[in-house]
Amino acid sequence: MHHDLNHYHLKVSYNGRDFEISEVFRHSNRGRNIPAATVSEIKTSIRDRFGDTLKDNIFYLTWKGRKLEPDTLKLRDIEVDGERLPMHVPNAKTPIEVHLGNGDDVSSVVPDVVSASDDENPDYNNAGREKQEYEKKQQENENNKKREMERRMEVDRLKMEAYYAEQRAKNLEKRREKEEAAKKLTEGKKLTEGKGKRSKKRSIKRKPRSRTNKISI
Repeated sequence: MHHDLNHYHLKVSYNGRDFEISEVFRHSNRGRNIPAATVSEIKTSIRDRFGDTLKDNIFYLTWKGRKLEPDTLKLRDIEVDGERLPMHVPNAKTPIEVHLGNGDDVSSVVPDVVSASDDENPDYNNAGREKQEYEKKQQENENNKKREMERRMEVDRLKMEAYYAEQRAKNLEKRREKEEAAKKLTEGKKLTEGKGKRSKKRSIKRKPRSRTNKISI
């Protein structure tokens, strides 16, 4: 699990027996509930493995002849003769050794720089960075597709608005033409009716007045 984070596969030697403990991680990752590996975590793994042999005995660890203490010492801070614990591959040639007792006469590892905080960004290895880059590109592709879809939808919307605006303009023009045609037709009818009345009036013949014969006396 979490193979995309920098981690250790540590070989431990005790009483002539070697074994590899479960992977532990260089830095903590709160999002994944991963603690940074410490000497205490290694001791816990060893006691889980050799509990029947170690029982309740006190023991200490060394690497390349140097005692690993205190228990809170982070594995990433361990350095002996300019060499650090290897990442990802077991330290088969130089395993961590288990010794019974306190080891008060053994010199300890004194790191040049001790990590002040363990609240770091995710400690990705090459596989993790490649994964992150791939996921980033995938996300960019999805965002580009989304933007392209939104752009096309906007283009389609503008086209529909232009189409409806054109249709409204055509309908308005047709209505105007109909209204003008109706107006002309109405005016033509009025003109025709007016001319007909005047013609009829002029065509009326007046009757001659009747003349009464006057009798001379």
